[in-house]
Amino acid sequence: MAVENAPADAVFPKTDLWTFLFQRPDRSFPDSQVILTDAGTERSYTFSDLLRLTPHIGHLLQSRCGLNKGDVLSVVTSNSIDVPPVIWGALSVGVVVNPLNPAFTVNELAHYFKSAGAKAVVTQKESYAAVLEARRGTGLRPDHIIVLDDDDTSSVWLPSSSSLPEPAPHVSAIKNPEQELSFLVYSSGTTGLPKGVMLSHTNVVANLIQMASIDEGMFELEAACRCVHVHKITYVYIVPPVALQFLQNPVVERYDLSSIRLLTSAAAPLSVELIHALKQRRGLIIRQLYGMSECSPCTHGQTFADAKKHPGSVGRPIAGVSVRFMPVDGEASSARREGELWVKGPNVFLGYYNNPQATEESLTSDGYYKTGDVGYEDPHGNLIITDRIKELIKYKGFQIAPAELEDILHGHPAVADCAVVGVPEGQVGSELPRAFVKPADSVQEGPKLAEELQAHVNGKVAHYKRLRGGVIFLETIPRNPSGKILRRELKKSFASKI
Repeated sequence: MAVENAPADAVFPKTDLWTFLFQRPDRSFPDSQVILTDAGTERSYTFSDLLRLTPHIGHLLQSRCGLNKGDVLSVVTSNSIDVPPVIWGALSVGVVVNPLNPAFTVNELAHYFKSAGAKAVVTQKESYAAVLEARRGTGLRPDHIIVLDDDDTSSVWLPSSSSLPEPAPHVSAIKNPEQELSFLVYSSGTTGLPKGVMLSHTNVVANLIQMASIDEGMFELEAACRCVHVHKITYVYIVPPVALQFLQNPVVERYDLSSIRLLTSAAAPLSVELIHALKQRRGLIIRQLYGMSECSPCTHGQTFADAKKHPGSVGRPIAGVSVRFMPVDGEASSARREGELWVKGPNVFLGYYNNPQATEESLTSDGYYKTGDVGYEDPHGNLIITDRIKELIKYKGFQIAPAELEDILHGHPAVADCAVVGVPEGQVGSELPRAFVKPADSVQEGPKLAEELQAHVNGKVAHYKRLRGGVIFLETIPRNPSGKILRRELKKSFASKI
């Protein structure tokens, strides 16, 4: 029988995200509370600023771009304090937000614009040319591309809050928050090309509450350390490769990081050895979280106490989340034995956008999401992740779909068959995409062809998806009788060949 673990019930309001953030009757801080700060420029937004600004942005999206409730706004930006107000403004009028990585190539952006049915795009000057080119053939109008840091338009979209009138009470456009979308987030396509994950307003609100049940732009290490030193930051969120930098990079020793009470890591598991080394050499305690886009995103997390007592786990299920452990063969498993993790809760997504088959394959009839990750619970109820059924490659916190790279390789005339798997990079929690290729008949394999195939892929994908693990030629790609690639066999057989 399947094992279920449901922590103490929490109250999950059936409300939309903007109302939850800006109209909560139990808000514990004043209107003057600073919510967002740019550590480089010292520019900031208070709660009062955002309360005025976000409805203003929402109404501009309606009047200038013709966006209606349910329309999709793609956001192609680097980290900036100006991005959250745009997202919250869109949500305030019922527009669905589709965040996209600014590192995507023109072809990748065009695919997502078309797949999501984007009606407008918010971007920055550095990405404008790529967005403008990508919109061709997608139905996107060029005057529906908003450049946040453009000198001619930034004052319109992001005016000083003092120039805005006192806001009239804003009423959200969302009437059915359990079914109406807040975000359309493309997953990393663990079993194929990336799929649009439909997150409702209550999915995201629930996960914010669940995360509270756990107590407590481009990354550049020295800038981050300087920010901690100057502003006395107490909580820092990182990915595993950054945890390794905190341990190994001597630049860390130039700054006073004693204000940090807790590091929080997600995206890939951390070894117990690294966790102990951070504590012993830097005096830093690190906890881990676990989740995925389909769960808004968190399902498990460590408390501060658990991070000290049980290093190496990703913690217990957060409030409202039930779990099952199911062996790969479909038989039920006990919690103390390894099995595929299934999760259920108010934060689990509605399904995949325009993809009912993938939705049916991923969600059970009683609402459990099949994560594709293998693990077990220790005697204290903490989840230990040990393997992945799904094919996802994780490189420095980024997630890569092998099928996407395989599709590109299949487009090269020298390739008869291929498979892409992740091989350990040496950095904690990081893998390199490696291609295994069966050459077409009469094609001569060798270093020259390997370089050609790498260049063929690397020129078509974002930087983090490049074939950094190289190309290995095989006489045949191992597959099971139904034709599925035996990726584990490839990883075991060739893990040592870099």
